[in-house]
Amino acid sequence: MRTLAFLAAAASATYLYIGVHVIRLDPRSKAQRLFLLICLCLSYWAFWAFWLYQARTVEEARRYVMISFPAPIFFYALTLHFCLEVSGVLRRSYPAVFLLYTPAVYFLVLNFTSHVMYEDFVNTGGFWEFRLASGFGHLYSFILYYAACLLASVALLYARSRITKTRRERKQSRLLFASLLLTLILGSLEGVLLPTLTSYRSAQPAPLIFLIWIGGVWFAMLRYRFLSVTSCIAAEALANGTDGVIMVLDTALKAVMLNRKTRELAGPSLGTGTQLELGDLFAEHDPLSKELALMLDRGRSEYRCRLTMRSSKGNPCLLDARFVLVRDRFRDPVGFMLLGRPVRELNQVRAGNHITRREAEIVGRVLAGESNREIAEKTELTERTVKAHLTSIYNKLGVRNRTQLLVFLREYDLVSSPPKGRTLLVPKQPDRSALNF
Repeated sequence: MRTLAFLAAAASATYLYIGVHVIRLDPRSKAQRLFLLICLCLSYWAFWAFWLYQARTVEEARRYVMISFPAPIFFYALTLHFCLEVSGVLRRSYPAVFLLYTPAVYFLVLNFTSHVMYEDFVNTGGFWEFRLASGFGHLYSFILYYAACLLASVALLYARSRITKTRRERKQSRLLFASLLLTLILGSLEGVLLPTLTSYRSAQPAPLIFLIWIGGVWFAMLRYRFLSVTSCIAAEALANGTDGVIMVLDTALKAVMLNRKTRELAGPSLGTGTQLELGDLFAEHDPLSKELALMLDRGRSEYRCRLTMRSSKGNPCLLDARFVLVRDRFRDPVGFMLLGRPVRELNQVRAGNHITRREAEIVGRVLAGESNREIAEKTELTERTVKAHLTSIYNKLGVRNRTQLLVFLREYDLVSSPPKGRTLLVPKQPDRSALNF
């Protein structure tokens, strides 16, 4: 008993340490937060197991089991939720999350009003013997619940190991799959099957058995960078100190990080940039998505273009942009880094030719390849007013039409080449090197 109590105390401290360590890597990650909750459940469970293994009376044993049992009840639901999140199956589906935790609430109420798995405890001298309950509403319904959660989690990890395209994620998934499957088999054999089918009596070391699963996650972190901090997060402070636009996208083309300069140009409504889509950031998001998808498919290391970055302040910002494919040490693509330079010469044109703020906005939209009708819709003006503004711009700059306007602006580095497909996406020759970390 003392040995089990000592192991339970050590397990409780281990779970707590791993959970706190993981959440400190990236508190913004939902997977990280779910894993912290898993570790807290196991730490709480092992803490009360320490006292249970040393209980002297049946009443003490029953009380410690009742106090500790909410941890395993929610642990199984949290594990399934975590695997759904890691596998990318569950994305902002609140009804599904509600259904996921509904059985846990039922068993929580049952735990405090009656019993769930154990109806009696017998001190055999060496340890407490846990007598399994009878009846579908208690023991077997809970066995179905935890088996369904863990089997679904194992299936998700197996599917992830087969579907994912990157070697790193395949190795992560295989390790997580093997460790969770081993935990499920050992826990079921030791805690349920052998006591039910044979004369074997269990001391219920379940809080210790789950060290196999958490140990598998920990090894995946150390060996394959699972749930570990990425280079883009580590370099965020450095990126915030530069004057250029720096943005990191994952392979799903969602913003992982925007540096301070990017947020200043785009406006405060973007916040930190987490989970922003390309359409939230750039006017030319459709052709840009296709180009970045080609980079992933063909392994192209770099793509250069000119983009119009959206701004909540009103005026869009024109960027000379360079997208670099980011690879990990397994040579698998993990995302893109955008290095951009705002095209500021429009301010020179405006200041030297008495261009108003509204006219400057219209010039920017002309550069983006927008027609008079599109400009009118986006600026909430009539087409007649837009034409009047354009006439004023032509007179101030000494040009007669859009073509001459673009020729004039090219001298200020505002047009790198004629607009292609009514967009300023202009590919340039990529170099042969990709950014690696």
